[in-house]
Amino acid sequence: MDELIRRVDVARPLLEKYREVKRQAERARKLRNLGSCLAFRSDMETLRACIQIAVEAPAMGEAGREILLDALEHYGERAQVDMMLEEMAELSKALLKLRRAQKFREPGQWLLMEDVAEEIRKTGRPVVNISIQADGGVTKAIQDGIAAVEDLKRQAEAQKREPCPLSGLIIGGYNGGSDWTSGLSANPVVGEAIDMHLSAGGRAVEVCGRGGYPTTAASYEIGMRLMDIGDFFNEDCTRRGGKGLSQVNPTPGNKAGGLTTMTEKNLGSFKTQGHRRILGILDCGDPVPGAGAWGINQAQGANDAYASTTLAMSGCHICLFTTGRGNPIGNACMTTIKITGNPQTATALEDMIDYSAAPMLYGELSLQESGRELYELLLRVANGEETKAEKLGDYSWTTPHGTSYNGDY
Repeated sequence: MDELIRRVDVARPLLEKYREVKRQAERARKLRNLGSCLAFRSDMETLRACIQIAVEAPAMGEAGREILLDALEHYGERAQVDMMLEEMAELSKALLKLRRAQKFREPGQWLLMEDVAEEIRKTGRPVVNISIQADGGVTKAIQDGIAAVEDLKRQAEAQKREPCPLSGLIIGGYNGGSDWTSGLSANPVVGEAIDMHLSAGGRAVEVCGRGGYPTTAASYEIGMRLMDIGDFFNEDCTRRGGKGLSQVNPTPGNKAGGLTTMTEKNLGSFKTQGHRRILGILDCGDPVPGAGAWGINQAQGANDAYASTTLAMSGCHICLFTTGRGNPIGNACMTTIKITGNPQTATALEDMIDYSAAPMLYGELSLQESGRELYELLLRVANGEETKAEKLGDYSWTTPHGTSYNGDY
């Protein structure tokens, strides 16, 4: 009898715990919040322990066993995964309908856009769809848009700052408007800062729109894929514009800045990667899977606006963007820190350049010292310090489209 009482005493709080889990899961399911539902996967071991004790303790009664088995059946891991797949299928269906309507210019596309927004809304993520037709005219649509932005702003302001480990910070390096100083100063300094971040357990991504050199890859297969991406991009340029990549690059601006060949430009560009080997190639929009350096396959990677958006689509939080001649680019979904190695650009465009690597170019700082300065700036920005692009309100966004090495996206 004492053993039976002990088992009941152990099982009772576990049963009560899972009753609460069941109530929370039911609320989450009503809200169609997949994130909340999937969070209960961590309670599976507790659930299994409850069931085991309930089965072994007859004093729990049939009612207790029924509650626990019902919880496992309706709110367990498999049920939550099934719900996630169901919601993903519904969203995919809505997106495909909209894509088809846009392709064939079918009427009523604004209705399909709202269907897509509704599927996203079911996941608990904030989404607003503004349509002139649905809102009843231009004036009303503008008013609704302003109201929606104000509401989203209030939600954002209500967010509380929380500590985040460096392993959770994803950074990327990219360069646009390159000149002769880019490969000698700004790009190597960015590579040094990225190396420091990776040494701290962080993650880094690099757009591989023009391919890359096999020596930067962690394996033969990844190296060959980098080569294939570069070959594909060159062929795609020829097919679309009638000229190969080397015929349109370097650009007139690059040449005016002192770059002479595509090889010279690429050798400088790749220095933003740092010295770590690329662990894998992600497709446009794929999340960064873990610590280390990763590449992103983006066929339009030579376009600065497309490339920066591609980084943001894979979850990059901060882009270290180097520019020799001066590119004012920012991004709506990703903080952009602009770096130059050209002293004239740093002086003339002081209101848009965040960091000058010119002291390293002239030997006033070592590569390691300059990289440390940039990394410390990056950490301050991650902690809330505003960049020049944010102060100027430059929040560009250009959605990548077209053809990638693996097909359309």
